[in-house]
Amino acid sequence: MNSHLDNALNNMAENLDISESHYNLAESRYKSIGTWMTRDNSSIKSYNPKISPQGSFNLGTIVKPHGKENEYDIDLVCSLDISKSLTTQKNLKNLVGEEVKSYFESNGFKKEPKDGRRCWTLEYSDQAKFHLDILPAIPDSAFYKSILESRSIQNIWADDAIAITDKYDQNFNSYSEDWPRSNPKGYSKWFFNRMRVRLDEQRRVLAKSVDQLPDHKIKTPLQKAIQILKHHRDIMFENDQEDKPISIIITTLAAHAYNNESSISEALNNIITKMPDYIDDPDGDSKIQNPVDPLENFADKWPEHPDRKVKFFQWLTQVEEDISEWLQQSSKQEIGIKLNERFDKGLIEKSLGESITSKSRLLPTAQLPTIITPYHRQQPQWPMNLKYNAKLEVQVKKNGWRTQNISSNHPALDKSLSIYFSIKTNAPGVSKYYWQVVNTGTEATNANCLRGDFYDGEIRRGGKRRKEDTSYTGQHCVECFVVQNGICVARTGDFIINIK
Repeated sequence: MNSHLDNALNNMAENLDISESHYNLAESRYKSIGTWMTRDNSSIKSYNPKISPQGSFNLGTIVKPHGKENEYDIDLVCSLDISKSLTTQKNLKNLVGEEVKSYFESNGFKKEPKDGRRCWTLEYSDQAKFHLDILPAIPDSAFYKSILESRSIQNIWADDAIAITDKYDQNFNSYSEDWPRSNPKGYSKWFFNRMRVRLDEQRRVLAKSVDQLPDHKIKTPLQKAIQILKHHRDIMFENDQEDKPISIIITTLAAHAYNNESSISEALNNIITKMPDYIDDPDGDSKIQNPVDPLENFADKWPEHPDRKVKFFQWLTQVEEDISEWLQQSSKQEIGIKLNERFDKGLIEKSLGESITSKSRLLPTAQLPTIITPYHRQQPQWPMNLKYNAKLEVQVKKNGWRTQNISSNHPALDKSLSIYFSIKTNAPGVSKYYWQVVNTGTEATNANCLRGDFYDGEIRRGGKRRKEDTSYTGQHCVECFVVQNGICVARTGDFIINIK
């Protein structure tokens, strides 16, 4: 275990966590709405309304908003005791909406509640920097269990299933038993069960030294690891909000992969390595099953938006490389320099407790040319069916003997070095490997060596390796494509090389 790294990562997670004042404020405000819903003259009091938190706020994996304009997103469920035979989704949405609007009017809000696809959103105009998303729902365990039984599926979390509203659902305006479903309470139980060993252990230890500590302040390595992974994601995709990996996928895969490791560095390393094991891909349409609803696929938008799948695996590859490099550092200064390549310097120095001597963090992926797309770069010639993942492992050799592992967008290299690219992929069977090398800059242009077409790898390595030399000043990239039966089944994404 790397004690310096674990101290830094633990402090990072603490600094990324919601502050105690913001937590208390958010809690008091959603409880205030709950009190409003159950007041004597509430129009829905007879339906026994219950307000409860869901999502990252409830799981203990919330992170501070990244960027000046972002806010904390506090997700709530407003559950009413009413039968689906007596109401429609639209009616339920309006029932809850009327009380949300009356709460807005009585408390002097400046921004009217937003009627979103599924939720009502309350935005606060003060310095709280958060908004509340209120999801109308009704208990639905009996109907959900009947669906599972008809398909011979058992699920121990079904008792907490709810039916929810969705404007885009075909039955939104009509009376129907078939409503969209969710199960935030069941998911929370599953999630906490995945870290039960460490959670109980920490509670026993803290009970001996602390009189009282709120449950939300007790954090396991799993929760801290997820906070760091989500912030890594936020930094990497700060200019690509549309296709960045979604939190529920990161949280679910991390919880599956977590094996109650005792340190955050071990947890991160094992989680990121094992995440792909929990992605089913039998026919090329990836499935990340909701652990408390076997009928829901968290990756159901990937076929419609294939870039989301590509970018998820690009992020997975990048974070795996980063964690590997963090683990190789021994001193606090070296750890700080490496962490600073991905995170803000202020966060790292605060977490380390000392200043670091290094350049600013690397550009986020969305600012890197993926990414390099000059006119001379050819488009892939194969149909894309990205069923598998792939990444590049890259070594630089100087004078034929000294070897250094590097990650994408490494600080600028000297000329006259040899770079060896090796592809790692989980694509089974026989594949062909095609490499694309794209150069930019004046020197490559003058030498008539901009390239941009496709090459085979070294034959003796089965095409899985390629050697290049650092010859021209500029920013260049290398990508490898895995092809089976004329179809590209995996690609690595761009590996950026900077040369002085």
